[in-house]
Amino acid sequence: TGATLLPRPEASSQALHLWRAMLGWIGGLTTLVAAAAVLGPRGLLPLPDGPGAQDADDARARDTVDRVLKLGPGGGRTWRALGSIFPLYLGLTALLTVLLAAAGGDTFTALCHAMGVLSTSGITPSSQGLAVHGNRLAEAAAVIFMVLAASRLPWRPRQRLARLRVLAVQDPELRLLGLTVLIATIWLFGRHWLGALTLSEKSDGWGSLLAALWGTVATVTSFATTTGY
Repeated sequence: TGATLLPRPEASSQALHLWRAMLGWIGGLTTLVAAAAVLGPRGLLPLPDGPGAQDADDARARDTVDRVLKLGPGGGRTWRALGSIFPLYLGLTALLTVLLAAAGGDTFTALCHAMGVLSTSGITPSSQGLAVHGNRLAEAAAVIFMVLAASRLPWRPRQRLARLRVLAVQDPELRLLGLTVLIATIWLFGRHWLGALTLSEKSDGWGSLLAALWGTVATVTSFATTTGY
């Protein structure tokens, strides 16, 4: 997503931060639309209930995807893909903005971070990143939406929650993401605490242990989904 860092982000104007966040957000939307409109019809992208998908038990879902991906002249397929993806993309961004603002921090920062998470651009107006919100609830909400942004689950229309849980377990991308996060977390967390044994300073016990574990999981998930917070 290009250069996402500024030496002193607090010294830049909100207009600049908003422009950067919108640039990354629109780039994420464009990538999704291009993938659905160009790669999907040719079987190069295993969209849910579309060409290349493994489960096709919902006829209405298949019909919806078929209409979006139907080849046609004049770029109509691109507009159909945009019409199907944009409302959900915008809705998830708005929902995460509300959650981050409610968890702590100002609304503008919450909006920029929500756009950065959904587009996996990692753009932030603060040198502290997600830590500027000041609590674990905001970080947890961001991590959940990072996983959603990196998966195909949000693009499954009219699927029941129980069915989504089954699909999440069976999804090869999510399984690979989970395995990557697990291995990297064990390695980084173990290395951190083995190194801490050589220090004479006292720790805060279980509090510092759990804080370090959560920080490792959140950071690894962020980088594994290419968000980069």
